[in-house]
Amino acid sequence: MSSPASMSLASLAPGKFVISPDSLDKETQNTGAQSFVLEMDSKSSTGQALGQRHWQLDYERTGDQLTVTRWLGRTNDIRSSYQVLDQLIASLGIEELTLSNEVLSEGAQAIDPRHWQASDKGLTIQRDAFYQIRETFLADALLTITPDIRTEREGVEHPVPVRPQLPEGVLYRRQIPQLNVVFELYHATVEHDGERFHKWQNDPRVAEFWEYPFSREKLDEYLHNCRNDAHSAPLIACFDGVPFGYIETYWGQEDRLGPYYDARPFDHGFHLLVGEPDFLGGGRAEYWLKAVSHFLFLLDPRTDRLVGEPRSDNKNLLKWTEKVGWRKDKEFDFPHKRAALMICDKAHFIKHFE
Repeated sequence: MSSPASMSLASLAPGKFVISPDSLDKETQNTGAQSFVLEMDSKSSTGQALGQRHWQLDYERTGDQLTVTRWLGRTNDIRSSYQVLDQLIASLGIEELTLSNEVLSEGAQAIDPRHWQASDKGLTIQRDAFYQIRETFLADALLTITPDIRTEREGVEHPVPVRPQLPEGVLYRRQIPQLNVVFELYHATVEHDGERFHKWQNDPRVAEFWEYPFSREKLDEYLHNCRNDAHSAPLIACFDGVPFGYIETYWGQEDRLGPYYDARPFDHGFHLLVGEPDFLGGGRAEYWLKAVSHFLFLLDPRTDRLVGEPRSDNKNLLKWTEKVGWRKDKEFDFPHKRAALMICDKAHFIKHFE
């Protein structure tokens, strides 16, 4: 069962980019004038075909710096422009991007100058700055930052920030160039996701680590409670619209993890499982773990680190989290398991995000 069309947001630009193979020619892309060519069969939020769109970005490259000298093909909003640039930056592995004055004067793209640094050549942005632009990847309903108002929470030593409830539907969307798939996170519901959540939790492979092989009724109640607790949020992860995994986010300070480390008010973490066996392996884990981490850093810019507490013997998960920028801080004992405290620092993560 795919995610319903009603859960897609038009503002997240439904559709999938296709990159011209010539744009990725390793023999020529590092020197001289080159072209990066994209096309997309775009769709409306209801799945209606809107026709094929094309873009061509001519550029000159010196090492890790790239200057766009011509932009063919119009983008009508900032999100669409930045999604095109995301494909360029990630596919070509550049650290600094400049839009030339000639490109800016033609006005084929929409950008926000506040995100860029002005120079004689045009507007420039660093890679780590680009991947902190929330408007590119998050649903519009998430762009407002909740004021830092603290409140008491039972069982937590210090007051914690008031946590906003997540909206319905797709929350994060990014086409991952390395996999040529669109990754999405949407807010899980009992009505739409209860059956799959029950199936996944009763898979022996999943139950070995989650230990939730419960009835449908009990797991529906679990999902319902998770949705209604501002401390946590249940999400479904999709590749090209097909649900494959469950992500449960939590705020570290008021989580059961909080007493076991020096928790900060905006530490965010998540539990995860891959429910569909067809999506195991294939080099996917590295990229969807990066995407989930990226989502949590964007969700609230005051989050400067992520935390996790997988079982210390879950070697596969530990291997992948360390590969994508997490580090093991220590091991400790929960009442129910020996755990590894995993930490991901924002500055390090964003610098290496691709």
